[in-house]
Amino acid sequence: MKALGMGEVVEFPFVEPPESRFIRDGYDTLLELGAVDERGELTGVGRDLARLPIDPRIGRMILGGQAENSLAEVLVIAAALSIQDPRERPLDRQEARIGAQEVRARGLGFSVARQLVEVLPGAVAALSHSKLRKACLQNFLSPTRMREWDDVYKQLHGQVADMGST
Repeated sequence: MKALGMGEVVEFPFVEPPESRFIRDGYDTLLELGAVDERGELTGVGRDLARLPIDPRIGRMILGGQAENSLAEVLVIAAALSIQDPRERPLDRQEARIGAQEVRARGLGFSVARQLVEVLPGAVAALSHSKLRKACLQNFLSPTRMREWDDVYKQLHGQVADMGST
């Protein structure tokens, strides 16, 4: 709202205004991210975050990735954090379900996440629908979520490019 010049949140005529504690928590988060200063005024970081159509915490990761020359990797991770978990638990095969439960219990894992970071850009689009579906099902991944991940990645990449970074 600040970036759009819409005034103060507490003065905005919401149909159902948020509770003041939620507004306060929001400002605390923005202060922590460096998006606003102690007076609640928008900073340069805040203006950049306002241009990204995602959660400000994830947007801050992207801005940090720019600063640390790891933008490509951070964009893949940011896109992943912006969608539902792509892992699936098959219901039709008991041993597969147990395997998926073990994978889920251990988390995605650094090596798997790193592989996805390295191959995701362009990989989903390069596969035919049937090949993507087959590869995803073999690895307990949702083809729909993987395409969504790729779409969000492309949108974020385009947005960051429009801001002057790639």
